[in-house]
Amino acid sequence: RLASHYAAGMRSAGHEIASFALEVTLPPSIPMRQAATRALLVEALRGVSAENAFSSPPATTELRDAFRATLVPALEATAIDRVTNRVRHDPNAPFKFALLFEHERCRSEAGFATRKAEEHGNRDGRNRKRRAPPPQLQLATLPDSPAATWQRVGAAYNISEKRAAEAFTTVASFEADEYASRAMAAVRGESRDESRESRKTNGRATCRLFPWHAPCYLGGRYLKWKRGVPQSPWFADGGVVGEGSVQTSLETFVVKAFKSRGCRLNSAGREDMDVRMLGGGRPFILEVHDPKRPGAFAEESERQEMESFLADDNDGAVTATNSHVVPREAYITMHEGSAEKRKTYTAVCWASRALSETDLSTLTTRCSGLTVHQKTPTRVLHRRTSATRPRVIHDAKAFAVKGSPKFFLLELTTQAGTYIKEFVHGDFGRTSPSVGSILGCEADILQLDVTDIEMAFGGPGGEEPGEEE
Repeated sequence: RLASHYAAGMRSAGHEIASFALEVTLPPSIPMRQAATRALLVEALRGVSAENAFSSPPATTELRDAFRATLVPALEATAIDRVTNRVRHDPNAPFKFALLFEHERCRSEAGFATRKAEEHGNRDGRNRKRRAPPPQLQLATLPDSPAATWQRVGAAYNISEKRAAEAFTTVASFEADEYASRAMAAVRGESRDESRESRKTNGRATCRLFPWHAPCYLGGRYLKWKRGVPQSPWFADGGVVGEGSVQTSLETFVVKAFKSRGCRLNSAGREDMDVRMLGGGRPFILEVHDPKRPGAFAEESERQEMESFLADDNDGAVTATNSHVVPREAYITMHEGSAEKRKTYTAVCWASRALSETDLSTLTTRCSGLTVHQKTPTRVLHRRTSATRPRVIHDAKAFAVKGSPKFFLLELTTQAGTYIKEFVHGDFGRTSPSVGSILGCEADILQLDVTDIEMAFGGPGGEEPGEEE
């Protein structure tokens, strides 16, 4: 009956699964009580043994392991999948079924462990406070992974288990500690409150079921054809900044295809909101959270359907090519490649004086192979470390705009991480040399497009788009 109940919980979220990994997380008070039981057993056996043969705790099986070993066969026999007619247990399966047991006396008997686990979680950089959308907009937000809950409780269990093994091996050691004495009292059938008075009582335990699938990853290249579109949702002053975002455009189709709870976008760098991403596109990976249909995008037809959908959605402001499922390790490949890549830009620029062909020729010659030193731009100083970074302009070409001698086009191929806008206007001397300093006049940038990113990021079968694409 219990296995049937758990199997129903496993299927309750509607995941398509062929295997599962059972995660059992017990209250952190359990290791304390197990240690207390061993201490009492050793003391009792020592009293009846003249040879003092029972001076160390006898070997025991952890309750967690015993429960898992009993439950797994029952779940395999009960949890029948509609497609495969059989669901097997695999410790490495991406579908996790977690049983989280909690007890009302955890904080009184193992408070040191729960407190330390919470402090560690709060120090984790991934849990830093994120900029949230204004509540009045009622926008959908990505839910936190259920894994975080059972990992926090599991960390508290491990902390409690380690301390119980190291510090509490005798009845006397339990009685001398505030938390341990309560665990010992519970094993004896009593409950010791903060006044250290014992009283008979029963505690309540609860069990929560967490069916959850590890993220899937969808890679590809996105193109942004419209200015005013940020890469990720941007909120400021109680409202939305920009027209949608690259992430929301991509995830609209993906969330439905994977039957997911949400996505998170990672890419090989990012362009400003007012900059278009053209050419072959920017490599990206969408982290698809808790997919109920993890086999999505296995067929070429579904990938083509997504690309057609994006071409029609929002006037085709954001499109994608070469979309394909990638392994988690592709994150490392993408970010390593992004640090080494070259990027090509086309910029519409202005000078404070009329430029001659000689000026443009000089600009082309001097900027090609040029190393510039860029201090952190003033526009991002509030969120980035102040530092001076050398960057290389690999190639440059300047072209006149017919009939407008103060305007010119600038094509640049640069090292990753180069601030193009600052390279043109100089950022109050914080970028040196700059286009303005080379021309000997003021210069500014009016429009900027990324036209190419030289970086391998293959699709199905590992191929890259050809030149015609």
